[in-house]
Amino acid sequence: MELRRMALGKLALVLGRFRQIPQPAVRAMEESLRSKGQLSPLVAAVGEDGAFVLVDGFVRHTAATRLGLESVLVEVVDCSPVQMKAQLYLRNRERGLQLVEECRLVRELVEVDGLGQVEVGDLLERHKSWVSRRLALIRQVSPHLVTEAELGLLAGGSFRKLAQLPARNQEELWAAARRAELGSGDVALLVDLWRRAPDSTARHFVLGQPLEALLLAR
Repeated sequence: MELRRMALGKLALVLGRFRQIPQPAVRAMEESLRSKGQLSPLVAAVGEDGAFVLVDGFVRHTAATRLGLESVLVEVVDCSPVQMKAQLYLRNRERGLQLVEECRLVRELVEVDGLGQVEVGDLLERHKSWVSRRLALIRQVSPHLVTEAELGLLAGGSFRKLAQLPARNQEELWAAARRAELGSGDVALLVDLWRRAPDSTARHFVLGQPLEALLLAR
């Protein structure tokens, strides 16, 4: 491990595809950087092409970029490409990643890096069942809903609940829920109503008039 001051532009952001950057957190970090300076280093590792790959500190990087800072303090660690992905998770475990972030990371470790579920569990310090649930979830949810979750429009509870439906019906239910501006609890109830609907007429009612359907259910 070594600490060095590094230009923001030297940090490769390829692992940013696994992270959602909440704007309130960025604004808070901008204020912290302005008033207190950088309190903790970003974390990077040297990639196979020799570039410095940002592993942890995406919110700080975004805030520093917006403030026009030229350089930041970076902790450089020795990691393989797979270990970089693991560190991205482990260094954020205390405050937690979003469910969709965990799911996408697990899927890449299995489907791209070729690791077994037990290996992924060992790497992320999680039980195989935790890995299995996230892998099943990301494979069950439609790509459109994954995108919605990445944009912060679909909460983790709704993400899990909608995964119980076929992909086409997931999107129909989510579209109805968004039109009605339903919260996560109401989305879960709407999914249950759709699943219990005795025929296509009842399912069309749930989709077309979700607020009325919820009111009747209560």
